[in-house]
Amino acid sequence: MRKALILVNQQHDDPKFTELPGAAVDAKHLKAVLGAGEIGGFDVNIVGPDKTARDWQKAIQAFFNNATRDDLLLLHLSCHGRKDARNRLHFVTRDTEHDMLEATAVSAEFLADRMEQSRSRSTVLLLDCCYSGAFTKGVRTRGAPSPDVDVSGAFQGKGRVVITSSTSLQYSYESEARSRQPQLPSVFTSAIVDGLSSGDADLNNDGLITVDELFQFVSDRVTEKFPEQTPTLSVVSASGEIVLAGNPKACPLPRNPPEPQDPLAPAAAKLALRVRGTLPRLAEEQRLPLRWHLAPHGLTAPWFAIRDAFAIRDSDDKESAEPPSLTGELNDIVAAYRSVPSGRLLVLGQAGSGKTTLIQQFALALLTRPPAERPATDPVPVIFAIGAWNPVTTTLEGWLTDQLLRDYPALEAFGPNGSTSAAELVQDRRILPLLDGFDEIAEGLRVEALNALNGASEREWKFVLTSRAEEYKKAVDSERSEGVLSSAAGIELIDLSLESASTYLKSGHRNSAWEPVLTALQQPQNAPGAALAEVLKTPLMVSLARKVYRASRGRTPSELLQKFDTPAAVEDHLLDSFVATAYPNQAENRSRWAPERVHRTLGYLANHLERAGTPDLEWWAFGTSLRLLPRTLVVGLVCGLVFGLMQTLMIFAVPMNGRAGETTFALALTGERTVVIGATFGLLHAIAVRFWPATLKPLRELPQIRARQERTSDRSPEKFVSGFRDGFPIGAVAGLVGILGLVAGDGLLAGLWVGQPGGILKLLVQEFLPGLIGVLGVALVVGLVAGLMAWCSTPVDTDAADGTATLLKINRTGVLLQALAFALMGALGLGAVDALVQGAVLGTLFGVMGGLTIGVCGAFSITAWGQWVVFARIWLPLTGRMPWAVAAFLDDACGRGVLRQAGAAYQFRHARLQGRMLQFWRDLSDHPARHV
Repeated sequence: MRKALILVNQQHDDPKFTELPGAAVDAKHLKAVLGAGEIGGFDVNIVGPDKTARDWQKAIQAFFNNATRDDLLLLHLSCHGRKDARNRLHFVTRDTEHDMLEATAVSAEFLADRMEQSRSRSTVLLLDCCYSGAFTKGVRTRGAPSPDVDVSGAFQGKGRVVITSSTSLQYSYESEARSRQPQLPSVFTSAIVDGLSSGDADLNNDGLITVDELFQFVSDRVTEKFPEQTPTLSVVSASGEIVLAGNPKACPLPRNPPEPQDPLAPAAAKLALRVRGTLPRLAEEQRLPLRWHLAPHGLTAPWFAIRDAFAIRDSDDKESAEPPSLTGELNDIVAAYRSVPSGRLLVLGQAGSGKTTLIQQFALALLTRPPAERPATDPVPVIFAIGAWNPVTTTLEGWLTDQLLRDYPALEAFGPNGSTSAAELVQDRRILPLLDGFDEIAEGLRVEALNALNGASEREWKFVLTSRAEEYKKAVDSERSEGVLSSAAGIELIDLSLESASTYLKSGHRNSAWEPVLTALQQPQNAPGAALAEVLKTPLMVSLARKVYRASRGRTPSELLQKFDTPAAVEDHLLDSFVATAYPNQAENRSRWAPERVHRTLGYLANHLERAGTPDLEWWAFGTSLRLLPRTLVVGLVCGLVFGLMQTLMIFAVPMNGRAGETTFALALTGERTVVIGATFGLLHAIAVRFWPATLKPLRELPQIRARQERTSDRSPEKFVSGFRDGFPIGAVAGLVGILGLVAGDGLLAGLWVGQPGGILKLLVQEFLPGLIGVLGVALVVGLVAGLMAWCSTPVDTDAADGTATLLKINRTGVLLQALAFALMGALGLGAVDALVQGAVLGTLFGVMGGLTIGVCGAFSITAWGQWVVFARIWLPLTGRMPWAVAAFLDDACGRGVLRQAGAAYQFRHARLQGRMLQFWRDLSDHPARHV
């Protein structure tokens, strides 16, 4: 059955909340279209327009509690949204009090819990309120979703989908009055109603309107009217397409439509949707006039090579067909790219000239074209931070595949040819790589990277590459270089004019603070303003100047003319002021991050990236900038302490017959074993770093005991064998080092305890056979569990992997399941073997401790999530280099514009900002007293 609940509020007892007179109209129009039999066919109930929080909570609980497994539920909220001091979202009802938000409003947590507990497998939530994107921050995933798209029957999809009218940071455009007018629906709800009632949301014209199609339609319609408002889509779990409505203009489709002709189309469509959701939308006032002209002669390929790429011509005519005029501005970038026959474009510009902004808007423009202009086989534009690529160790195709798998785990699923979907999308050229930051590749590798990209021309790769002009020219001019980028046209970004910079700066201020500064810059031979005039040629510095002096109190832009003599000094001042503006003093702002600690943390992150040689701040790689020895010691210390705590608890849990001597010896034995176990798993971590680095990568699959029928083909014997083959040597090394160390340590301690230190040799001889059996047992346990976990794992849906927080949860769940499996299997297997040698009681104790040790310490030493816990959550905060709430800090830094999220990784918003924070860290290391 199809059920819909509409919650709406327009009046408020508290005068601090503005009225929403159009909310009732929202409910009326939406009910009509959802209830229409030829469109939605829902049984619709409206609660409102002016009910209390208690009324809403009762309606929500009844709506979800009364649902059956096969019901499709749709819940729509039209109201004010407000966030509390901890950034948690609340929905405002008639009796909500502005200053008592948590006690009088309906919390997003309550709604998320009701959704989680519902028996329905198909739920769609539509949120039309401020900050609505914050709802998905705490939603828990349920089950292991699948990336497959199944349209074999109408209304058969299932999952939980959330569509919001704005992001978690947006306060309803810039004022609610722009979007909500009396007696008219909101822009968001109006787009929903129009898309369903007209059938225009049926983007592929198959007669059905899916959730994805409705979101694309609504997103385009909303951002067309208000570019600063960004609807969001979050698929918490999904299996197949959820069909919301039929197209009233279309003829009914057969119950079983034909299979799609393109087997990679579903994966490409899902990837395009997720990529589109990560791209920023710029409002008009945020747009600087980026302009470009043809790149300098000698840095690009000759026109005939660009023209004839991928084609065999009948003549050697190198003069015909004039090249296009590659000049233009931001809105012309798609047309410029299409005019390049080879599909290869080089974008050059100085630091801060807007290269990243250009390709972001280029990708967004490609993905938001009307369906008629978007052929299904068009490659999906995906931005890659190429600075992380090592062309000596990894091919371009291999690296692109790894990056896709890192950021979109569902592409781990099998494609039509038996490889991963990511690999097949790359091999079939179904992605358009936008390679950002050639200049950020390590200097010694740039020539190899350029040669590798030239080799890609033979494989008909199309791509866009950005770089600073100087670094690119050095690579081209090198003796080892094969020349300019093959078959690539080139453009170079032009410096901003003073007029353009002036217009942008003045638009950010209600007063005339910039007027005297800009007037002084227009004077000829103005020595004090020469440095500032040079700095204001780059969009990065202009945008920073606008932000800094728009937010600063008691400071005016005039200081830029008076205090700084060189462009570098002005730039450093703007970068420092930008961070200070983003993190004001706690006395002036309710920020949880002290500014001095923020600088230290950002400095450490910049130093970490410099040492790692990558622009990508990956959560599982926080420890990689440490040298191997201290890294090994940290892992060993944590694992040893964890083991020691478990052993100590077991000592006091097991009676010692009241003899103090036995307890003392047991505690001494625990101390010795703590050292041995810590050393064992520290060594195991070091071996994994050198020989099994794949074990330290994030999980892209989760174990699922009951796989759906369409996924059982993935459970091949080869997967079990592969997992066993990977796990057996790890178990063998851990068993050999650990058991040998325990036998030696126990023997030495026992000998010293009774006054016979030489007893260690005797013990080694006595324990040789049991030890050998124990090593084999550990290896078998690890191999069998690894094989079983590999066999029953399925890829995580692309939509579910919505950023770092979700990927962290996925890995935490997977690692905990693995640790539990290792603990149970180890307790049974090792306990049974040891019971034959030492008896049932000691065998059981050994099995339990052995299983827990393998599961818990193994998780800390050789898994990605374990590295996150050991380094990011324990060691770095303990040593003062990172805050204890690391994940919250990183997300908050993205919200403040200091960092940005790039798939599963973070990056500094600008390389220049990263460089400035790196300099701060080095100054701090050299002169710590200056920063106390």
